[in-house]
Amino acid sequence: MRGGGAAARRGVTLIELLISISLLSLLSVGLLMTLRVGLNAMDKANAKLMANRRVASVERIMRSEIQDLMPVVVVCVPEGEQPPETLMYFGGQPQSLRFVSSYSLQEASRGLPRILDFEVIPGDQGQGVRLVVNELV
Repeated sequence: MRGGGAAARRGVTLIELLISISLLSLLSVGLLMTLRVGLNAMDKANAKLMANRRVASVERIMRSEIQDLMPVVVVCVPEGEQPPETLMYFGGQPQSLRFVSSYSLQEASRGLPRILDFEVIPGDQGQGVRLVVNELV
């Protein structure tokens, strides 16, 4: 009798197997959900970091262009006996700005003087505004 009872108790019942598989699947689902939330948070943080870096680089470029602003004086000689008139080459409107700078986007501070046109235009799909810079030689 002892041998028969011990042999019957050595195995695993179907209920025990189902419970263990259910617990393991619940743990797996919990880990996957936690991993998904963590990856989403990492993607959002990475996107924010890239946007901040983009803004910082644009700010650095604009600062360099404005720091290297050159005071260019244009002498205008009108027809007739009027004296020559001197004007600064600097112009601005609410949506645009034009000046001469020795900083170039292609050549950095080593560039020749360039005429820079800054224009503010509406962004894509009506989202915010964009700053466009044109360099004229």
